[in-house]
Amino acid sequence: MKIRINGITYTQIKNLSFAPEADIIGLELPINGFTADIITDAEIDPGVNVFLYDDLNNLWAKYKLIDSVRKDPETLSITAESVLRRLDRRTMNPVVYEDKPLNQILALIFRGISSNDWTTTEAINDKYITGYFPKQTARERLQWICFTCGLFVRSFFYDRVVIKSIDSTVSAVPIEKVFWRPSLGYKDPVTKVQATIYSYVEGEPQNTDKWVQVGNTYYIQTSQEMSLINPEYSDNEDDNVVSVDDVTIVNPDNISDVLSRMATYYFNRVEVDAEIVNNREFVPGDKIALPITDEDVATGYLKSTDFTFGLQAKSRIKLQQILMSKASQLKIVYMYVNKKLGSQIYMLPRGTNYQIQNPYLDITKGSGKNYKRYIYFPLQQYATGTMSAAKVTDEEDYDRALCHTGKGILIIWSVDEATLTTSSDKRIVEVG
Repeated sequence: MKIRINGITYTQIKNLSFAPEADIIGLELPINGFTADIITDAEIDPGVNVFLYDDLNNLWAKYKLIDSVRKDPETLSITAESVLRRLDRRTMNPVVYEDKPLNQILALIFRGISSNDWTTTEAINDKYITGYFPKQTARERLQWICFTCGLFVRSFFYDRVVIKSIDSTVSAVPIEKVFWRPSLGYKDPVTKVQATIYSYVEGEPQNTDKWVQVGNTYYIQTSQEMSLINPEYSDNEDDNVVSVDDVTIVNPDNISDVLSRMATYYFNRVEVDAEIVNNREFVPGDKIALPITDEDVATGYLKSTDFTFGLQAKSRIKLQQILMSKASQLKIVYMYVNKKLGSQIYMLPRGTNYQIQNPYLDITKGSGKNYKRYIYFPLQQYATGTMSAAKVTDEEDYDRALCHTGKGILIIWSVDEATLTTSSDKRIVEVG
């Protein structure tokens, strides 16, 4: 790993702590960051951008330096955080909206923050907000929007904060990337979820009315509780109710989606804690399928990943919104003509559809002057199918891209869709 500040790259890093989080239920809005000790005798003032890269120059985080403390003559301890911290410092006035485009509200929330530091996805362009926002911080307002609209905020592995819709696409964690067996935790079952819906009409309130005031305008407030009962528990069970009653932009139009997301999260009370090999493939907010035993797989959303950096990145992950199901074994076999190049095994929920990206294969045979290095590329970008049985085998076809021999000869067959003539000497080939 390496850290870049003010155009200077620091590779001597100690005590790096990076544990990003995301909350797909929208009950909190984590402010992600990292801390590290870097070997330098230079002083660095807070307020500048800090970039965290891996050794392949993949961006892991772009945050603001909020603190730098000299530990000794050679070591500077730094703390960097997402620009979301700035949202805590600004208070937003009360307002009532009627079908206000979400993009316009987000522009107000992030006012004063550069467009290079935040963005949205196209999936939220058709979302609108109706209801009342009380006086609150900009971060609290953003959290309410995420809760009611099914959004979450990702502030890592991008060069800016991204407000995204929750994605239901499942990524499978290969068996060989899971350390030992994940631990399961069970919480008391939730028997019911409920939320209060609100409506606001402009008018002069009477003595018995509930009302809010925005500027010189009064709005009469009406409210009603709505709920969903957990079908797994009878009326004789002790009530354990999760209730949201203070989010005043929950309204008749979005209550169904709000309760559905709450039920999916709270009615499945299994928590999973695991350690996996994780080089940015699995990040908070993603939906993943994780092998639990030889027969069971857990599907859920990643809440957090606490990374440990060594020869390869390892992370302790926590899953939320869990569904447990019987597992099927998927074996993807990579084939060149009639020759097996390799294989990968996944455990996936039985009956589900899968779409797994086929990787480039880098295979070396022999050693010294006799070695040969072959690069193969997939003819199809994804392996797709259905987990229709306990064991499923999927053969994926590959073609040879190049061969590099120990004699210094580079033979190029093809790269992606381009076919090139054989070359007997080393040269750089650009394929457009």
